[in-house]
Amino acid sequence: MVQSYQALQIPPTAVDKGAIAVLRTAILDDNVHVTLRPIFEAPEAWGLLLAQVIRNVGRAYAQQARFREDEVIAQVRQALQQDLDRAPSSTTPIVRLD
Repeated sequence: MVQSYQALQIPPTAVDKGAIAVLRTAILDDNVHVTLRPIFEAPEAWGLLLAQVIRNVGRAYAQQARFREDEVIAQVRQALQQDLDRAPSSTTPIVRLD
């Protein structure tokens, strides 16, 4: 049986003010699939964007009383650094650019 794609809601402010989507990820069969727009002139701007995403992940877990926000950020930072230090595998999904 084929399941339908379970998209997240677009943030209302983004819709109201005409924002531009820059990153979308989906999980399928334990693989991460990514679509992105490389819109920033300076690639380090992605680091700032991802830091904001990580902070939002921390807040989401904290709001559910699953972990403290700082614990989540520390765990994500450690996993991120470990994964970035590894060479990409041949099974790493290809990023599609729009």
